[in-house]
Amino acid sequence: MKDWFRSLKESGQAVFYEPSDWQTARLLAEVMSQELNSGEPVKASMLAEFNRGAAALMTTEGERRRLRVELQAADADASEDETSSVLANYKEMFS
Repeated sequence: MKDWFRSLKESGQAVFYEPSDWQTARLLAEVMSQELNSGEPVKASMLAEFNRGAAALMTTEGERRRLRVELQAADADASEDETSSVLANYKEMFS
């Protein structure tokens, strides 16, 4: 569950998270970790609750599509071009 929680900050949907979303994710990870470490088989109801919570955090492609949230991989070249363009605009404004 630590890997799942850590992966959230690297995921594109993390830009939409508020502090309460992070706390929800932390709680989900903690409860599921306890369930997995209990020595008992994971209950279907617990797994269903985890899946519901994970869906609410947009951690699945299906959920993001349902909510019409499309994530795009960052293009390093485009990012550099944007930064250069912004800096050029500032330079022009102050010269």
